[in-house]
Amino acid sequence: MDEQWAKSLACRVAAGDREAFDELMRHFYPGLLRAAYLIAGNRADSEDIVQETFTACWINRMRIRDPEHIGKWLYRTMTREAWRVGRRNRREQPVEEVLSEDTSGNGSVLDDVVNASGRQELFAAIAALPVKQRTVLVLYYYNGMSTREIAAVAGCLEGTVKSRLFTARKKSEDSAYKGARHGKGGTFMKQLTGREDEKMDSFLRNALKEQAETLAIGPEQTERMCRGVYQRIEEEGSMRKTWNIRKTAILVAAVCLVGAMTAVAAGQVKTAISSSSHAEDFTEYRQLAEKEEQLGLKTKAPEAFSNGYRFAYGTPVYSRGEDEQGNVVKEQQDLSLMYSKENMADLSLNIEHGNLFDESDAPDQTAVHEGITLKYSQDHYRMVPPDYEPSAEEKAQEAAGELVISYGTDRVIDQTAQTLTWEDNGQFYTLLGFDVEMTPEEFYQMAGEIIDAE
Repeated sequence: MDEQWAKSLACRVAAGDREAFDELMRHFYPGLLRAAYLIAGNRADSEDIVQETFTACWINRMRIRDPEHIGKWLYRTMTREAWRVGRRNRREQPVEEVLSEDTSGNGSVLDDVVNASGRQELFAAIAALPVKQRTVLVLYYYNGMSTREIAAVAGCLEGTVKSRLFTARKKSEDSAYKGARHGKGGTFMKQLTGREDEKMDSFLRNALKEQAETLAIGPEQTERMCRGVYQRIEEEGSMRKTWNIRKTAILVAAVCLVGAMTAVAAGQVKTAISSSSHAEDFTEYRQLAEKEEQLGLKTKAPEAFSNGYRFAYGTPVYSRGEDEQGNVVKEQQDLSLMYSKENMADLSLNIEHGNLFDESDAPDQTAVHEGITLKYSQDHYRMVPPDYEPSAEEKAQEAAGELVISYGTDRVIDQTAQTLTWEDNGQFYTLLGFDVEMTPEEFYQMAGEIIDAE
């Protein structure tokens, strides 16, 4: 791709040129969709992923650095969105079988692998890989990126990319050999020669290319995608409506889970708007110190908690408060860190420079750790599309404090939000989980580990 053309196009998009944005979407749509398909495993999710990628591109167009590398920005955003969808769905669908012809015979070990059985085993193995290993494999063999380029896209170190690539390739090879030689993959792996190793690389590239090209992408699909993106952009713009939120501390923390959100409250700041871009995610804990320095924060966030939750990724969050006339009266850049644990819902740890609103709601209960008051609350949230109209019953539940309706999702989602908030050294912390089924004491324990950290 010509960098000068890309820079010119991206600059026009940044200036609000819709024709340039159309050209950008039509150019990158096939490649992004097919890569997303190989990562996500099904067309429905891959369409959603690419639509969200282009929506994020338009919304964040003024913040895109290095416009000549707009392609890398798009792929970076796409991979983050694919990971988010994977975490949300907690499901993987196997890719379809590509070949049916039996080409087994008396050739070399690799010749036995390059047949229908071997490819079926290969695709099953790729679908079973952890999503970050699968992503590296797809970007390297299908998109032809170097390990350095993948590191920039994935937001991690090049050494991490090489490690993931080695592991993913080894698992794929073993499964392909197992399919070709009925479970004797380990024995035959030892017979690999340098020439056959190159042949396996070619096999992976060709197999992924063939699988990706099973997707039909014509003018009709492209037009539908463009309409979906513009509809989503309209919805984002309409979210400047009342979000009757009882705990505004959730605003910034929730944005990394469900996208851009809007809140309204009393006081000089009437509306708070927060947004984040998955293109700015970082996935290595060692990158946290650099982000803290950039944002002027000292989080004291651990790599892992004693209860098994481990750092998954972090995202800068941009927030602003506006008055009734829409004038910006307060702006800040905060940080949201996501923690994951097997068979458990994710937890978000948000660290803010300050509250956009003066919160007056009383917590459900409190505790004190090292002189710091910890405020715990549990609320029923109903996340709804921007055009959702609450029923009379829902309005009554809101007025009674039994329900919190928030706007910004693509469908109605009912969740229980558990939050723990506290202030330490001028920074405001929010530990947030949706449907995590943890006790208040477990939240207090995690907060204590943060407060006690050096």
